[in-house]
Amino acid sequence: MLRLSLVAGLAAAVVYTVAPLSVWVIAIGAGVFARGRRALPIGDRRVLDLLLVAAIAARLLFIVAVFLKNVPQHHDMWLGELTGDGAYGLSRGLRARDLLLGVPTSRFDAFVVNDIYGRNYYVGLLTGLQVLFGPIPYSVRVMNGFFYLAGALLLFRLTRRVYGRLPAFAALTVVLFLPSFFVWSVSLLKEPLYFLCTAIFLTAASRSLRGGPSRARILAAACAVAALVVMEGVRHKTFAIGLLGWAIAAGMIVVFSRPRRYLPVAAVGVAAILALLARPAVQNRALDTLAESAKIHAGHVFTLGHGYKLLDESFYYRVQDPNSSTLTLTADQAAKFWPAYSKFQAEQATIVDAQLAAMQKYVTSFGSIDDAKALEYTNANLARDQQMFELRSKWLKEFQKILPARIAARVIQIDRRLGIAHQLFLSSQLPLIY
Repeated sequence: MLRLSLVAGLAAAVVYTVAPLSVWVIAIGAGVFARGRRALPIGDRRVLDLLLVAAIAARLLFIVAVFLKNVPQHHDMWLGELTGDGAYGLSRGLRARDLLLGVPTSRFDAFVVNDIYGRNYYVGLLTGLQVLFGPIPYSVRVMNGFFYLAGALLLFRLTRRVYGRLPAFAALTVVLFLPSFFVWSVSLLKEPLYFLCTAIFLTAASRSLRGGPSRARILAAACAVAALVVMEGVRHKTFAIGLLGWAIAAGMIVVFSRPRRYLPVAAVGVAAILALLARPAVQNRALDTLAESAKIHAGHVFTLGHGYKLLDESFYYRVQDPNSSTLTLTADQAAKFWPAYSKFQAEQATIVDAQLAAMQKYVTSFGSIDDAKALEYTNANLARDQQMFELRSKWLKEFQKILPARIAARVIQIDRRLGIAHQLFLSSQLPLIY
């Protein structure tokens, strides 16, 4: 018995040394899930236990599989992924950690940490966790899996109370095991935290609008507001959307509680809103806001990983047209310019593809890079910079044959700005040669 205790204690010490955040997440998760099954009938508890155990086991196995797949790429600065928002968030958090702890850094590290791009509460959370626990490329996946499962459990409790056990269990099964949701729930991204906050807001807002003790309703409202604050910090403009939905729900409850008294008031309010929307100034402002939202959404559609088109096709800018909102061309100019611009981007893509392939090779072999490989990689980068300079110079002359000189110069200027932004993002994902 003593030997077994010693082995168990040693194993626990090793696991905590390797992945302390994961140990804390599992401990907290056990308490949360135990509370989430309280007050349920025995039959429902058994089904819920089966679903949660299967969901947790599947996610842990998936994380282990990701770890084993990435073993050849592991090194001191491994971020859990080669590229993407997940690697960027961890990289930014590590840079901030180094600055806070006084680890030698560069000016570029300070620039990345203070850049407004990508600044959100999730990156702040990653920074704090990495200050406490050090690099956490796989523990973050465990934490995000907990966030997602906790949010799913909250929504299950809410839907079970409103719609009954069968719809609630059916929805929970889909949320836990739909392949796209499954992979997304154990990613390095901020969405699992956002999903948990959304579930907390819906549950708390619903509780605040139901009958019961005033103290409980006030506490639920405070929780709902806190969830909205975090959601706003994770994704901009969600606070106003949540408050609007909450207010509409509260208004509907009041109106339909005493329809004879409040329906006429609601009708007058709707008529006043319609009259306000009939004014040209209000219409133009609303249309400008919608157009701006559509433009932002279109940009996300043409970003890797955001391929869902939700609007009419006419709202989307062409992927080969990154500056369509800034160019005003005649029909004759447009007919000549866009085919030429497509050729320019095709030649540009060849250079970019070569760079991405070189980055992949660099990251894969980073742990064993020697002097010769370091110089080879750097010289190749400089050569591609020269190729891009020559390509833009060539096409500036070609565009001047089609467009006025100032518009042709603007095309190259915008393309160069986009290129600098893209290069800055890619560079922030790569460890420096040492």
